[in-house]
Formats: sequence, C-alpha cells, structure tokens
Amino acid sequence: MRSPNRSRRLPLRRSAAGFSLLETLFALLVLCVSVAVLAATMTTAIHADADNQVQNAGLFLANQEAEEIVTAFHALRTPCGASPLSACTSFKDSYNATVDLSDNSPQILASDGDIDFSQAAETGYSETVVVGGPNCPQTVPATLAGCQAYDIRWNINTPVLATLNVGVATASNVQMPHQITVGVRKLGDTTFAPVNVHAATP
Repeated sequence: MRSPNRSRRLPLRRSAAGFSLLETLFALLVLCVSVAVLAATMTTAIHADADNQVQNAGLFLANQEAEEIVTAFHALRTPCGASPLSACTSFKDSYNATVDLSDNSPQILASDGDIDFSQAAETGYSETVVVGGPNCPQTVPATLAGCQAYDIRWNINTPVLATLNVGVATASNVQMPHQITVGVRKLGDTTFAPVNVHAATP
C-alpha cells in the first residue's frame, strides 16, 4: 500500500516547447502577404495623389484663364465681335501671353463642346505654362524635378446679333453673350484627360 504522503510524479506536458517549423512558415507567409498588400495600397495612393495634383493644377489654370478673359470683356467699353460691330481687342494674361478676344475661326472645339487638342494650337488662343514653383524655368519640356508644363488653349465663340421683342418694344442688334471654352492638358503624358472650363460674358 502506498503512503498517502508520497507525491506522485506526473508526466510533463510539452505545450511550451515553442513554434514548430510549419507554424513559423505560416507566420512568415502571412507577414509577406501583409507587406505586399500594404505596398500595393501605398503605390495606388501615391498615383492617386499625383493624378489629383495634375487635375487640380489643370483646373486652376483653366479657371484662371477663363476669369481673365471674362474680365477683359468686362473692361471693353463697347460690344465687339459680331458684324457690324468692330473686332475685339487682345490683352496680356498673367503669364504674359497675348490673348485674342475675337472669334477664332475655324473653331477648335470637338463635338462635345470641349477643346479639340488634336488640332494645331492657334496663335492668340494658346500658351504653354510651366508650374511647380518660382524656380521652374518656362521651357518645354520641363526637366527640373517638381516642374510640369501644361498646354492651355481657349476658344471664343462670337455672339450673334439678335432682335428681341419685349412687349410692344423691339430691340435690334442685341449682342448675345460670348461663349468661352478653356482647355488644359498636361504635356508629355497622354494618360491624363484634359480639363475644360466653360464660361460666358453677361
């Protein structure tokens, strides 16, 4: 008969023996997949940020040019552009380019009403601007890091002279608004769609 005070020895459990080779390989696989997914996500985010910067710069340039053209029309003391009215004048924009306010013919618009960049640029209705900072030279192509060249084009559609009937009164040779379209595209990269802005004089 065994003494009740004698302790019995129990077999040792091997739960704390460490990771097996299979568990280590699985952990490494999970880590590699996680790193690959993170790298792909960061790459996509970087490309999306670059796309947004290009689109925002194009939209800024298009809005700026359209506002300057509309302001120039406001500064004219008399209507212009449609026969028998006199031809419109020109002005220098913020980038020192000559902007012709007369109707540019032939029109450089595509069927959807946006600027058709497949046509040749017209003098007085186009310019190239390099943006990216004060150190960016205004040369094309822009080779300095952080500098990017943009092709800006605009179309001005001469308004027609109309006859308006208001009650019993009739007004002849009433000039309708000038239709202005400004398109901007990034030079040297065809993956970015041009940005177009439409405006009209009052």
